[in-house]
Amino acid sequence: MNFLTDISSTTSAIISFAMSGSSFLPAGAAPLFAEAASAVSPVDRIVNTAEVLYANAAAITDATAKANAQTLSAQCAAFAAQNGWHGMDTRGPGIIAAIRRNLGETAPNGGAWPDESEDPAPLPRWIIKPATPLVVPEPAAAGAS
Repeated sequence: MNFLTDISSTTSAIISFAMSGSSFLPAGAAPLFAEAASAVSPVDRIVNTAEVLYANAAAITDATAKANAQTLSAQCAAFAAQNGWHGMDTRGPGIIAAIRRNLGETAPNGGAWPDESEDPAPLPRWIIKPATPLVVPEPAAAGAS
């Protein structure tokens, strides 16, 4: 995996994904990604993109789009971790390892990737919310009071 080295290239990668890969996001994840990718602060944009794609990659059905989303998530997490942004200095390495394992990459230095049970949990803020079913009351029977 190639890692990104500056804010400009990381932001460009987010924009490229928004233009070409975000259409593969599940309906519930698309607005979350749009929110993350459009953050005014580039730090927030990078961290939030890492988190939203990490939290929802499993729901992407297109294999290429899923790999692209996971790669961008790991790239953003790595850049944010390198800079110590918003807790990514502690969460980032776990997110990166989980994604690289899921992408089938070989663990560095002949080691092994951490077990899935050790993966950081997705942040609830960025998980697709299940649709709340609309409950429509039954009409009252004629003559009922």
